Formats: sequence, structure tokens, C-alpha cells
Amino acid sequence: MTEYILKIIEKFPKRLITLAAILAILLGSGISKIEKQYDQKAWFRQGDQAIETFDAFTKKYGSDTYLIVLMDFKKSVFTQNNLKSVFDITQDLSFLKNVIQVKSITNTPVANSQSEEIITTPFIDNYKKNPWSKTYLENKSNTYNQYEQLRDFYISPDKKSVAIYANIKTVAGREVEIAKDVIEEFNNKIRPKYNESEVKIALTGSAAVGDAFEKESIRDLSLILPLAFICLSAILFLWFRSISATFFSLTTILTTLVATIGIQGHLNIKLDLLTGMAPLIVIAICLSDIIHFLSSYQKEKENAFAKSIRKNIFPTGLTTITTAFGFISFVTADLYPIAQMGIICSIGVVLAWVYCVFFLMPLIKLCPIRKHSNVSVPLHGEKVTSMLYKHSIKITIITIMTSVVFFFLALKNTPNSNIQTYFSKKTDFRSAIDQFNAKIGGTNTVEIVLRTTAPDGIKSPHFLAQVDKFQSDLKQLEGVTKTNSVLTNIKEFYRLLDTADSRVNTIPSNKELIAQILLFIELDRSPENSLFKEIAHDYQEMRVSLFWKRSSSIEIQKGKKQIESLLQKHNLNGDVTGSLPLIAKLDKYIITSFISSMVLVMIITFIFMTIVFRSFTYGILSLIPNILAPSFGAATIYLSGRPFDVGCVLIFSISMGIAIDDTIYFLTNLKKAQKNQQSLYQSITDTLSQSGKTLTMTTLLLVSIFSLFGLGSFTPNKNFALAICTTLIAALIIDLFFLPAMLFTIEKARQAYRSSKLRFINT
Repeated sequence: MTEYILKIIEKFPKRLITLAAILAILLGSGISKIEKQYDQKAWFRQGDQAIETFDAFTKKYGSDTYLIVLMDFKKSVFTQNNLKSVFDITQDLSFLKNVIQVKSITNTPVANSQSEEIITTPFIDNYKKNPWSKTYLENKSNTYNQYEQLRDFYISPDKKSVAIYANIKTVAGREVEIAKDVIEEFNNKIRPKYNESEVKIALTGSAAVGDAFEKESIRDLSLILPLAFICLSAILFLWFRSISATFFSLTTILTTLVATIGIQGHLNIKLDLLTGMAPLIVIAICLSDIIHFLSSYQKEKENAFAKSIRKNIFPTGLTTITTAFGFISFVTADLYPIAQMGIICSIGVVLAWVYCVFFLMPLIKLCPIRKHSNVSVPLHGEKVTSMLYKHSIKITIITIMTSVVFFFLALKNTPNSNIQTYFSKKTDFRSAIDQFNAKIGGTNTVEIVLRTTAPDGIKSPHFLAQVDKFQSDLKQLEGVTKTNSVLTNIKEFYRLLDTADSRVNTIPSNKELIAQILLFIELDRSPENSLFKEIAHDYQEMRVSLFWKRSSSIEIQKGKKQIESLLQKHNLNGDVTGSLPLIAKLDKYIITSFISSMVLVMIITFIFMTIVFRSFTYGILSLIPNILAPSFGAATIYLSGRPFDVGCVLIFSISMGIAIDDTIYFLTNLKKAQKNQQSLYQSITDTLSQSGKTLTMTTLLLVSIFSLFGLGSFTPNKNFALAICTTLIAALIIDLFFLPAMLFTIEKARQAYRSSKLRFINT
């Protein structure tokens, strides 16, 4: 096969270059088809139970997506100018396209009893119809805290910060796009009306999450990709000392990238946080193949072109297959973006090899690159081999002991995803969240749907009493800042009724009275604020909304269990849903994704390597870096105090695909040396001399590329950069030092066994 490929390249270089370019153009046409998807639901597959529960909730009760406008004043909000600003923004927001409803302290209805009638009016009058006096403003400042629906929700304790909640329309598959349009419209039409020196305006809430993900992700890519090509250009030129070698390499990488991203568009794989990482991963893989081919080409003095292809076709082909398997193992992941990224990267890995062999090498055949003498300086294999042989047992024992320690440190990691802290504190989104949490309360919402089995069940006084106690207990949970339900309105109306028992019991004592109050509330409300956004039309379900400061998946999962425990305590039947609890499922999926991909890659790699090398021993040796190296990366995450999140799943799966590159290259050359009937000592010496420097260079280049992720604003990217670089360096050390030392240790053990057996026979 190698000779056949060589013959084709030597005979038809121009045709191959032309075909490769045409293929890149055809595949690259898919780039224009790529769509973006950054909403929280994008993490899950269709048919996921959590998504189905959430969709059922939104279908019945409407959107739970809110854009929160935080206004921070220098003085109290209850001044003429400041309160007018709140009033005007509330009105302006309600006129924006795709905004369903806006709630603020200025338009929230409160009930009052006047002349034996219950009258519901906005807490703040329209200043254009009824100008505010100083006494009026002082009265509102003193009384707003008396209303439960206003308390701990709209105004900070110091009365200087105000929250306005805009409920955003949602359409399946267009959640982020719609929210983004609302945010852009706000920034273009409303924000410019206000002087930032007098009032600081920040945007947060669930509607801002997807928009923030998109902005920061694209900002990361626009920073990292140019830096990657600058870094590549510098390193390649310093390494090869040839402008043509550098130009051919960059052209090959760029062509591979265009084809890969184009396929992403043709396959309708959307751009998100994880698929956005694919280009840099493909660049790194392509670069690794290029280094192998060009290094061999520059080292050879005669017939360099043919020798480079003969030497590298087989090992790079093996690494391509095993690395592609590593990425394709992501397809089993429950986290949908990881599965999608696995598909793109596996295709990119194959295309990288194809373009190296059938595009780069034909280019070199047509335009031979200049060789540089310094490149051919070999690693001192004899000195290294002598040291490894002399201390082989010590090196083997120390490496195993160190690996065991790091393995147990890696096990101490606890999966914990926190979408809010994925952003740097310097970003507008993270800053807005921190401000809101510090001044008003939690931006995160959890929706609880309570069910009854009896007809008109929620009209039962007994049921409402249970709900009342349940909400009281919810407020005691750590991080909870507010709970909302129709029960608040029922109690408020009942309090205002002039009945004897209203002073004793805050919940109506009979079903008929509750039904009358609910009817009155429905008639009193606008269509946008319909009662049936809080209760089901058959009066057998009701919704309780909970606002809290918890954001990490561990805290959310803990809180969810506490809520479920309270449901049992109060004999209530219900579901905990909303966009926030979806995050809690990420932890479970992180673990299952890691285990499934790790096991699958290890099995496939072992079987494949055993068959290719026709050796059980080589099959085992190929797994060692994949077992030991990732534990160093995971231990680094633990020791640095970083969260074990989605990026860490990628560490294991990607490193298991990439780290084996060095192992296969080392074992292939070792096997070739042993075929010449050389001793193990001489075979390892030749392998280190010929391959050691190339392996070191490819690792350093990969580390240089992956370290660029650390420059991004996303925490998972930073975690990924730290751990993958540690893993790749550990894999190189294991391949160049531990594997030879272990082989020497095994040989010494065999020699000792044969010597003892011979002595036994002689005696």
C-alpha cells in the first residue's frame, strides 16, 4: 500500500493538488450554512426526559425566559428623576418585539380596600396622568416593603438598585436568536436615552445567558485562531528554517480547516461552545502529521521524499485511525455538543492525514523545500538509553508510584458545572450577575409544578394550606431570595375582605370563596398577565416559582433534593423543572460521557494495536500512556482547585486519542528496529535517536496550540488548556522514558529468571 501511494504521488502530483483543492472548495461551501446555537437546551439530546418535562411546562405556562434590567442609582429610586427612569424603561421594554410582559415596581398591581371595595392598581401611578408629589414618593418608599409581591424582588435594601423583568417569547430552536434581538433592540433604542454617569444599567437573567455564550465564544475564536496561525508560522519557520516549508504547512492546515468546517455546515452541526473548539483541535492534529513528514524529509540526505513517505505513512495512518476512534467515541455521550464535536473532530483528523499525504507531499514533490543542517541533529539516544538501562528498575518503580498518587488525586475531583462562572469576572454578563446577587437577589429560577388529583383541586383550602407551609419552608433554604405563586394574590385579596375570620386565617376557609377570589383575579388581570400562567385551566395544577443565588450543578442538585424532600414532607405531588435544574443533569452526563468514551477507546485501541503489531505485549504497551497520562491532567485540575466540568471530559477523551500518537510512533519505530534482529538496547537507542526529537517537537507544538485555549474567557477552555497540556507532556515523558525503562526492567527480569532456572538445572 505504501509503495502504491508513493507511486501515485510521484506520478500525478499536479492532479492530486488540483483534486485536493477542488474538494476543499466543494466542502468549504458548507461554511455559509453553519448556524449558531448557544441556549441551555442545546446541551441535551432530543427526547431527553428533562427536556420533555421542561417543554411540557413552557407549553402549559408559557416562557420562563427573562431579561433582567438592573438599574443602579447613586441615590434612592424614590426620587422624581430616578423613578421616572424606571417607569419609562418599563414602558419602553413592553413595546419591544418579542417581549411578552414586563414587571417592575412601577406596574406591579397591588390590591387595596376602599369603600368596602377591593381595588387593584399599579403600585406606582402614571406620572403623566397623576404627577408625583414629594409626600407621595415618601409614602411609596415607606410602604413598598409591606407588599409580599414587591418585597425582596424589585428593589435592593438600600433602595438604590432596581430590577425590571422582561418575559421573552420563546420559539423552539430560536431561543437565543430571539433573546439576542431583544437585547440588541434594548441597547440600540432604550439604553442611549440614559446617562451612564447617573444610572448604571446592566443586563442579566436567563435571556442573557445564550447571548453571552455566543459573544464570548466568538470573541475567543477571533482571538485564538489568529494567534494560532501566528504561533504556527513562527514555530514552523524556526523549526524548518524554510519559507516554503512554512508556507506549504500553513496552506495544508488552512485547506484542511476549510474542508472540515465546511463538512460541519453540510451536516447541519451547529456552532456552539464545544464545536467552536474543533478548529484548534484539527489544527493541532494536522500539525502533528506535518511535523512527522517534513522532519523525516529534512533529515534524509538521499531520496528524502520517498523515505519520508515510507517511514511515516504507516505510523501516521495508525495514529489517524486511533485518534479518530477517540473522537468518534464521543458519539455515545449524553451531552449533545460533545457528541457533535466528536463527529467534526474525527472527520477533521482523517482529512488532516489525507491532505498531508495527497496535498502537502505532492507540493513538496513539485517544489522541493530547502533543507537545514541543524534540523538533522539527533537526540543523543546512546546517552539516554544508557541512563534508562542503568536505572530502569528505579524509573519504573518511581513512575508507577507517582502515577498511583496522581491517579488517586484525580479521583478526588467532583463534577461541578457552573454556567455563570464559565465567564470571566471582567465580562459584562458575569459582572451583571455578581451585582444583582449582591444587591437584590438570585437571578436563577426554579419552577415547581404542584398537582392535585381531585377536580378543581387547587381550590381546596387544605391543599392551599399545604402549599403555604411548603412555600414558607422553601424560603428557608440556603440561597433562596423569593418565591412566587398565585397563593400570594389569594391571601392578599382575602386579607382585604371584610370578614370576621379574615383576621385569623390568611387562607379562605371554603372552596367557594377561593373560587370567587380566583375569578376576581382573572377578571382583573390583563391578557399578558393571565391567571392561567400560574395555574392550569382545569384548576388541578399550580406553579410555584423560586428565585435563588445557587448556580453550580452541585448546589442545584442539592437544592433540588431539598425541594423534593419538602414535597414529601407536605404530602404534595409535583415536578421540579425550569432551565436551571437542567444544569444539574450535566454532572451525571459528564460522568457517563467520560466512562463510556474512555472504555470504548481503550478497548478499540487495545484490539487494534494487538492486531496490527501481532503482539499482546504491544497492545498493552499502547494503553499505558492512555491510562497514566490523563490522570496527571485530572490531578492538576484537582491540585489547582479548578472545577471538574465539561472541559475536563474533553481532557480525558481527547488526550486518549492524541497521547497515543507518540506511543504508536515510538512503538512502530521500535518494532522496525527489532525486525533487523537488533538487541533491545540497540533498538531503543536507534528509536530515541531517530524519533525522540520529532516526538518532543510535536508535543511542544501541540502544547503551544492547546495552551491558547487558556487565553479565552471561558473557564472550561482554561481548564482544558491546563490539563491537556499537562497530559500531553506526561504522555511524552512516559513514552520516551518510562516505556523504555519498563521494557528494560522486563528484560532484566527475564534474564534473571533464565539465569536462576539455569543454575537450578545445573545443580
